[in-house]
Amino acid sequence: MNTIIKPLGRELRGSKRSWGILLGIITGFYLFGMAFTAILMTTVVDDNSYAPLSMLFAQIGAAIALFAMMDRFNGGFDTAVKMGETRRSYLWAAFFTTALELAVMIGFLWLLSLIETGFQNLFFPGVTVEVDTTVWLQDVKLVLGIVIFVIGLLSLFGALLHRYGRKAFWGMWVLWMFAFIVGPRIMDAVEEGNDSVFGHIGRWLAEVFSSGFGIDVFYILLGGGVIGVAASVLLLRRASVNAT
Repeated sequence: MNTIIKPLGRELRGSKRSWGILLGIITGFYLFGMAFTAILMTTVVDDNSYAPLSMLFAQIGAAIALFAMMDRFNGGFDTAVKMGETRRSYLWAAFFTTALELAVMIGFLWLLSLIETGFQNLFFPGVTVEVDTTVWLQDVKLVLGIVIFVIGLLSLFGALLHRYGRKAFWGMWVLWMFAFIVGPRIMDAVEEGNDSVFGHIGRWLAEVFSSGFGIDVFYILLGGGVIGVAASVLLLRRASVNAT
């Protein structure tokens, strides 16, 4: 038991130092979104609609902050093993700490959503909210599934970076750019209702995400998270320590 508790204690102490940075990133994006919303509502928007951009930007900030957590399964892994920790004990500590950080981030997002609601009611009462990007925060089961899936994703990406270095980085970059470039084209094709390849792909994806092939979304997220965690453990359990 000591071989697990000690690494966990060290990882938690190290994690506390980064919480301020992670929450600071989210807060910065949130304040930018709130200022942008206020400018739009007072100078551009003429109707009675309201788009809570502050929470949209806060969630973008949270997504960016996740990349910092990925290093726990790359450089952090090397440091821990060099200091004498076993791979198994460190990975247990890393998974637990990542889950705790995600819980803190989600709790912080929920708190910001309450502030957003107060901001809306105080300065723009009676408006209609066009898009609510915080619906998922109200579903505990969905939040749990997202946490498990993100742990699997971060650990897998971190392990791939550790194992394959620049090749893994550029592979992830290609996937990101593909999604960044092709994603908007698919969305436009669906909105326009055209019969192009992008339109067919978009409608198929919409059907998958809405029905999940008859499977609860929670179990899809759970399965993806478990696969990610298992794959990262396989990659790291016998991994050599990279030279710095």
